[in-house]
Amino acid sequence: MDNSNRIYGRVYLHDLSEETFVQLEGHGSRVIGASASSDGSNFVTTSQDGKVKIWDSRDGTLLDVIDGFFAEIRDLEFTNDGAYLVVRYADQSLVLWDYVLGTKQKTITLDEIYDFVVFPNNDKVGTGSNLEFNIWDINTQEKLFSFEHQTNLIKEVAISPDGRYFVGSTAPPVSVLYIWDADTGALLDKLGQSFVSDIGFSPDSKIVGITTNTYISFTDISSKRVLRKVNYNSKIANGFAFSPDGKYAATYTDSLLSLWNYEDWSLASNYEFDHPIVRLTFSPDSSMIVYHDNEGRRMVFWDISSEKEVYEMPLTYTFPTFKFSPDGKFFALEEGNSSITLLGIPTSR
Repeated sequence: MDNSNRIYGRVYLHDLSEETFVQLEGHGSRVIGASASSDGSNFVTTSQDGKVKIWDSRDGTLLDVIDGFFAEIRDLEFTNDGAYLVVRYADQSLVLWDYVLGTKQKTITLDEIYDFVVFPNNDKVGTGSNLEFNIWDINTQEKLFSFEHQTNLIKEVAISPDGRYFVGSTAPPVSVLYIWDADTGALLDKLGQSFVSDIGFSPDSKIVGITTNTYISFTDISSKRVLRKVNYNSKIANGFAFSPDGKYAATYTDSLLSLWNYEDWSLASNYEFDHPIVRLTFSPDSSMIVYHDNEGRRMVFWDISSEKEVYEMPLTYTFPTFKFSPDGKFFALEEGNSSITLLGIPTSR
């Protein structure tokens, strides 16, 4: 597929079965982000033009435009029940928009909100600001818990799939990973790291994974025992991902991809590619690994059972962001200053 004719600010719907894409009338300026509804039927996009557009995932029909946002939008996510859009503005405030009515409901304002996460049961949102981590009640806007930290640089916040553990990490020079009980606010663990670039939970919420500049580790939260530590020495640890079925954990650096058995943390397989792997995720059914080949400027869909590429998608920009819709039907790709591409999930060929 030739991406050379893509137009700034447009949104594209890509049909993998036909290997074609449909141009949609998008935004008036750079597309910033996208999020899919819980059932995958709709997806929303936002842009520097301050508008949120709602699309039909099946055919790309524009369903609605939510206007009236007072500032540039930096990020947005659906709550799991699809009732609200949580919007983060350029001024770092959070606003909850009623998705059905298209109206602003509640505003959470803090000084410099760098990251946020919506809890699985839709009743709370976690934030990381310049001085503290917070947990808020979505319905009352009440600050339930506040946790101070030692630096003004926030790296990331995350919530375990069962909503039990809230995690926040700070960036160097004081790089610390905090783990709290999301219900009581109790600090469960505090891990000092050389540099935390990525954090994530296993599907059963028992394991937290950490990527630093030289290694990747997997720690049992309840026992605080490190189950597997993958050292890369002179190489840079790029990241990890858990398969949704709980069978594997994947680690990757440069051109080396490793699959670890989740049950006993033994090495299942090593795969050496002739190109670097920059970002990686599993498909929702755990059958494929999707990764970014930075050198070839492409997205690769790689089938685990056959150990073969199923599909590749050329890229215009070097560092895209990508994610699956919750129902696993679509794959959203954000290409920097270019566009949002929505793909139907490919099957093995």
